[in-house]
Amino acid sequence: MIVKEKKEGFLLISQHEHATISGELADQWRDPHMMNKQREEVVTAIREHDRGWIELDAHPLWNEDQHKPYSFWDYPETIKLAHYTKGIDEVEEETSYGAYLSSLHYDSFFTKSEQSEAAERFLDRERTRRQRIEALLDSKSFQYTDTHLELLQFCDDLSLYCCMNEPGALKEKELSWFRDGFRQRFSFAPDGVLAHWKDEKTVTLHPYPFKEEVEISVPYREVTRKEVEEYGLVDAYRKACVESYPVLFVPEGN
Repeated sequence: MIVKEKKEGFLLISQHEHATISGELADQWRDPHMMNKQREEVVTAIREHDRGWIELDAHPLWNEDQHKPYSFWDYPETIKLAHYTKGIDEVEEETSYGAYLSSLHYDSFFTKSEQSEAAERFLDRERTRRQRIEALLDSKSFQYTDTHLELLQFCDDLSLYCCMNEPGALKEKELSWFRDGFRQRFSFAPDGVLAHWKDEKTVTLHPYPFKEEVEISVPYREVTRKEVEEYGLVDAYRKACVESYPVLFVPEGN
């Protein structure tokens, strides 16, 4: 769950909804040759990479210490890792190569110095998965894997930029993760892509990575602290109406 604190409560965006936006962005990528014949598998991997969160986000968990819902960032690790595995398993049922990309994406979350025993077990299982998929598919399937992973992570980050920042945020008020641009590099963007909120509905990108202007919708639910106290977080979340806000991506200067 993406959790944004508000004056009276919390704005909540499910991880799978955020990932669905990532897939919409990938589908509009300016260079179709970048995905070559694996386009459908790559877009599927990007769209479905957070599906392990579907069950967890349907039953959001309250963080008693912080007095707010757990987010994807601080969710209890053992539960989270089990659902990472579940999600990648489900992607693999649809596309082996897509699961390979998803597995690499999750592998990148961990540094050796920060690994718990649970994380080490998860990473070992994912290495075994990737070895199995490598043996299953033709070696040519992995020719552009590094590029496909960059695309997945860029679309993921750009979606997070829209979901985690306040619409229309000034650059100095943006989440620090993406304030100075995105970390991924492409042939058309050797120094990365920089995003900027032009207004509450419009984000400019430079260099521009899509075929044309792209509009997405960010669905969310809002719960108040009073509702959480009265009903509990799960019921308050279920009772909340699904709302949305639009984001239009345009080239810088438009």
